[in-house]
Amino acid sequence: MELINIPEDVAKALIDAPELGMGYQQGKLVASDGQERNGFFLAGSYFIPEDSADLRGNPAEHDFSKLLLLQPPQPTAWTPAGRISRLLTVRPQPPASISPAVLSAQSSRPPHPGITGTSDVFYRFSAFAKDRRVLPNGSLAPQSYCTSETDKTVVPSGLAAVGRYALPSRISACHVFEVRPGAGFPILFGTVTPNHGLAGGGVEVFFPAGTPPNTVRAMPPLPVK
Repeated sequence: MELINIPEDVAKALIDAPELGMGYQQGKLVASDGQERNGFFLAGSYFIPEDSADLRGNPAEHDFSKLLLLQPPQPTAWTPAGRISRLLTVRPQPPASISPAVLSAQSSRPPHPGITGTSDVFYRFSAFAKDRRVLPNGSLAPQSYCTSETDKTVVPSGLAAVGRYALPSRISACHVFEVRPGAGFPILFGTVTPNHGLAGGGVEVFFPAGTPPNTVRAMPPLPVK
């Protein structure tokens, strides 16, 4: 599997785009010479081309065994400097100020609206310790995904997280971030549907407005398998 270390300008642009699931976005990376590659952006920092990850065509025909990696491969540079042509976001991008009632009408998002409570805790699994959706001020970027405190208890390893949250990359999602947003923040929650050749079934929690500063911290990593 090829893992590309994306340019800084692309990484910054990805922060403003919604995730499709926990830790990933889907789109096209375009070089200045016009070369284009479709694939997945991971943790806002890396890109896996579809043609190197066997993700094209019918998911039932994919050889996902080639992606069963315990550790990320060494990233390569994208030369010349890349840019995003378009993000293949099948989900609409709601404004950060949208109310839970309106959010519930966005059927492509998790279906159940809610508001965080004072003691609510959420968790985010990532294949990378450097997850750009966790901003330098300790906040979670808007339009990012996590899971619930209850669901975390049934995820014993990074590879278990890959299956439960139907992630497109089989790199072990062993890095964990704890999110304590405080009270009054809109969320959407639901069940991860089957995708990328995996069953899913975990709880997904979407933060349309993200979380405030100093609400996210790195936790000890899970076992990789």
